[in-house]
Amino acid sequence: MPPGNPAHVFGATAGRAATADIDANLLRIEDEYRVHEYAQRSANPDEILIAQPTRTARITVLAQHAINHFDAYGREKLADRGTGALVELVAPRADILGIISTGRLRGPEHQRQRHSAMVARAIADGRPSIDLHGMSCDGVSAVDIGTGREPSAASRLIADAAIECGDRLGLPVTRNRRFGARGPERLTNVLLDHGVPAIQAELCSCLRQPHSGPAETALVVAWFDSLTSTISRALAG
Repeated sequence: MPPGNPAHVFGATAGRAATADIDANLLRIEDEYRVHEYAQRSANPDEILIAQPTRTARITVLAQHAINHFDAYGREKLADRGTGALVELVAPRADILGIISTGRLRGPEHQRQRHSAMVARAIADGRPSIDLHGMSCDGVSAVDIGTGREPSAASRLIADAAIECGDRLGLPVTRNRRFGARGPERLTNVLLDHGVPAIQAELCSCLRQPHSGPAETALVVAWFDSLTSTISRALAG
């Protein structure tokens, strides 16, 4: 299915959250990646960008594929476009600490070092974590949650919260339908191995810039807003 309007594709609505301001801000951030053809963010980026919340962070979101990267066989892959900008946008407003790969990668070994540094920061913080990726849009799953090889009780609660928040917004969130995050090298599994509650979240292309519009942007932001508070309540209980 080609990228379209997921508010129509999925029958979802963003309600009052659908504002042009949110979309304009996301486009402004996305341009920092786009003008450098997603090889890096801005002219002289840090290797890792830490997006800070306005208040105390309640969850951590990692975007390891915000820029062009390498697959498990060392082949170059295009960025999961929109993931880095989205984390930058939602971090200050949704009590999220964002950890984003933003500097140009020199090769697979450099990428492994980068990812290790990202994971080390997430482990040190110890908050529930989401490894954000991008997937193609098939008109069924807006977001697909991967629970990893051996999900903990806390990570299962996070997955439940992601689905519950999607249901509230009319946004189809599935579990292990397309990407289960089974590989041992997946950041989700590395975090789980270190006792950090974690899931992988694959976001369909029609909900990410540059394919989305104001309603789609606001819908995803609303999902993250709802998800942060729902996870906090679920883990507190």
